[in-house]
Amino acid sequence: MPDFSMLKALLLFTIISSLLPSYAIAASSPPPPPPPCQIQSAGCYRAGDIKAGFGELDPSEFAYYLSESKCKNTGSCSCGSVSDTIPQETDPDGSGGACACIAGTDWNPKGRCCGDDAGDCGTISPSGILCNIDQAGKAKWIVPSESKGRITYIGCSDTEYLSDGLKLIKCDGTFWKIPVTIGGNTHEYVCIGSGMNSIVECCGDGFCNSNDGGQRRTTGGSVQTCSDGTSHSQCSANKPLYCDSGALVNRASQCGCPSGATAQGDNCTASASVLCSDGTSHSQCSANKPLYCDSGALVNRASQCGCPSGTIAQGDNCASSAIRDELCARKIALEDSYIGSNYDSQDPKEYVVIDEYNQIRQQLGLQLIPLDPPDRYYDIPDYKQCPAGATSSITSSVVYNSQNKITGRAVAGEGGTTHYCTSDGKFVTDLDVPNSQIKNIPLINRNKATCKGAGLTWTGTKCCSENDDEDEYYNDPNGTGGCWGSEPVVSIDFAGVTDNSVINYKGEFHGCAIDKSIFNENNDYVLTLADQHTSNALVTNHNYCFADPGNSYYCSYTEKWLPTKGIVKTHLSFSPLSSAPNTTQFAECCSQTQCWNGTVCIGNQLANPSSPPTNGSRCINGEWLPAEKKDCPDGRPCGFCSISSQCISDIPKGTPLHCIEPDTYIDDNFCDNGTWTTRTMLVASTLLGLKDSMTGGDYTLFCDNKENTLNKLQYLTSTNDAVLSLITDLNTNNFCVLQTSGKIVIGSSLNKDFELVLPKTLNLFGIKNCNSGLAADGRYHSCDLTNKVWNNKKLKSIIFSPSAIVVPQQQDPSWTAEFTAFIKNQIRDVIEAIKRLVQQPPYDESYSIGLKRFDRLYMTQQGSKSIIGSVEGTSFKNMVIRYSGFEDDICGFVESYDRAIKDFASGITCQKEGNQYYVLAQGTQFTNINPQAIFLDLTSKLRLK
Repeated sequence: MPDFSMLKALLLFTIISSLLPSYAIAASSPPPPPPPCQIQSAGCYRAGDIKAGFGELDPSEFAYYLSESKCKNTGSCSCGSVSDTIPQETDPDGSGGACACIAGTDWNPKGRCCGDDAGDCGTISPSGILCNIDQAGKAKWIVPSESKGRITYIGCSDTEYLSDGLKLIKCDGTFWKIPVTIGGNTHEYVCIGSGMNSIVECCGDGFCNSNDGGQRRTTGGSVQTCSDGTSHSQCSANKPLYCDSGALVNRASQCGCPSGATAQGDNCTASASVLCSDGTSHSQCSANKPLYCDSGALVNRASQCGCPSGTIAQGDNCASSAIRDELCARKIALEDSYIGSNYDSQDPKEYVVIDEYNQIRQQLGLQLIPLDPPDRYYDIPDYKQCPAGATSSITSSVVYNSQNKITGRAVAGEGGTTHYCTSDGKFVTDLDVPNSQIKNIPLINRNKATCKGAGLTWTGTKCCSENDDEDEYYNDPNGTGGCWGSEPVVSIDFAGVTDNSVINYKGEFHGCAIDKSIFNENNDYVLTLADQHTSNALVTNHNYCFADPGNSYYCSYTEKWLPTKGIVKTHLSFSPLSSAPNTTQFAECCSQTQCWNGTVCIGNQLANPSSPPTNGSRCINGEWLPAEKKDCPDGRPCGFCSISSQCISDIPKGTPLHCIEPDTYIDDNFCDNGTWTTRTMLVASTLLGLKDSMTGGDYTLFCDNKENTLNKLQYLTSTNDAVLSLITDLNTNNFCVLQTSGKIVIGSSLNKDFELVLPKTLNLFGIKNCNSGLAADGRYHSCDLTNKVWNNKKLKSIIFSPSAIVVPQQQDPSWTAEFTAFIKNQIRDVIEAIKRLVQQPPYDESYSIGLKRFDRLYMTQQGSKSIIGSVEGTSFKNMVIRYSGFEDDICGFVESYDRAIKDFASGITCQKEGNQYYVLAQGTQFTNINPQAIFLDLTSKLRLK
């Protein structure tokens, strides 16, 4: 066999030798590091590792959540400092971060994620917090400790919950009443049904704890259950009855019908063959109360059919009112050694009572017939006694002590009469003190002690709710209350179920508008009730706004007694909204100067001009008067005045709004029957009245400021300096100039009394004094015999001329008003024509109501040509002009001028109608077209040929 050892050695050497160079190279240069791994950022992810923002995902889209960035380690890459062990949180209930990925969710550590699962809504966690999801899909945890006193409606389960701070309490149709105390104030909540608005909070006079879910009641509000114990909005066990706000009504469509009957709308109808033994039809009350025919069987149904006279309803059964005392019979056990009488005695001699639990019967071993009713009594003459000095009586339920003595209560005597044992050892059957004996103090004290000892209510001279006085009604004048249907009513409180329309005040019942039936149609019967001690009417009826002598309650227009809260509400005020379709209360009682606005009594607006009207009327001294918003002197709508002839003002600047009387003025502003005009306007009217007496022909009447009338004034004086001196000394407003072919007359209103002007100023007029013109009767009087200067002291206005003039002495308001109306009507005609002819004014419609002062006015008549115009406004100004009888193309000139310089806030326009041209300009001193600046160019500077 060949020897391969040498060959193997040679090969081994060759292999090792071939590796040595590589080894040397590796030792000198290490291999490169692995590449970095992909890093997945923290956040929400869809399937396929698709990143999403918080609150963007539907539950079906959510895949997982990473709380930190995570390294996606494939084994051949480097994670660096980033962990590759961060778990994917796939359950939104696992963390707040995972929960926040899903749209509309809410996280709470005690309840986990609310809104991520389809069945979350309405679920209460083991820790007692509830998941609610609203209609918008927004989830929220309801935490009892954070929502104490609040009511929450859960729409998905149609259920309301109350938080008492520790737990959430469900309202599911079972009546409950629960108090919740917050900040020392306790409010009670009741569950009156199921679904929305089934929990009601009693807020009293304070703030409500709840504010959205359920219902709230303030003092006087109520919630009701029905007489058979059924909660509001629930079906009664007695089909087809349904409890609707305390009343049992048929609701077969919802509650169904008893067996053997079919629904006909909300009523049940039985076949003719289904009759009860006494002939009563199915689902009808028998003539024998409280029996009711239910599918051929007579059953007790006192809640629906009522009870016979002398008995009261106990659920669906009837019992004597004596059953009220049955508890007393159960409190003290009877002695086993007591021997009672059997029913089969021919002449019962012992009194016993049969209560509804048969406790006494069982202890006495009585053998009674099966139909023996509750409160059947048997005579026990040996024990019909009253221990001396004790307030004992023989009343409805027997209570025996260990000596078999009657104590505390009594049984009915022969004939069913109740006897009461008084403190002086006597039995009486009536604890009421007769009206003829109401000053008998010993009798009052005795009956009072007996009444209270019997557990009844003493009202002053009478005892209410004695057993034999069923359905008792009486007044007890000057007492602590009265009796209403055998129920005591203390003063001051409301009687029975009268909807607060009958109140007891110091023992007497008073009705509020019982004869009215606007709000309460069901209380007219109280006017037929009689006082059982006087046979007179029990209730004294009063009209609206009557208040008790102590002014605690007043008779409201709602026909109920309401608290006055210390306000004397004797004034019946009707709302100005009485004709509005949604007004439910047309009137109410208010204080003498207040008015009812349909909701509340509002205060007198007489001294508050800025207070707005209600339906066009304002409350003035307790009466609604028509209100029209009035303008301040500068034309701004400001407020209201109580009298239409008054004007409203805020002058001097900074003064609160106030109303001033007509025919008075502030500066040049004059109150003209409720509208501001100017004294300058009145001067213009007077000058216009002089026109005919001066010429009867052509004329010009021009009213403007001092600067624009300066040249006219120079006509009357020697120099310009003299004019400036005259203006300064007179302290004038605008001037008016009347010029005819033969004369010129100038007038102005002054801001000082004319008699106070300097003598040198009077000399400029050519007079020495004005002693003859100082009568303050509102008329113009000549200062002296020259008849050049005329003074109206009341208006502080003067008229003067270089030659004698005559101002008619028969001036009166109608004389001036005639010319004032002429000027106003002329300008109004111009405005109306512009409104008719100009479709698009240069700026706005303010010109239609903006000219009222007429202190810048131009009127001229020269042959067949005439011009009338006015410019007015504080900052924004309107100018209107009418040209009559002109052949020139006035509109062409105006339109060219407008095109050349108008801007967005100003302009001038012209329209022709027949031989008349109408011009309207609008703008301010800062716009390209300033109506005030061009007024003279378009009026007084024109030369009519």
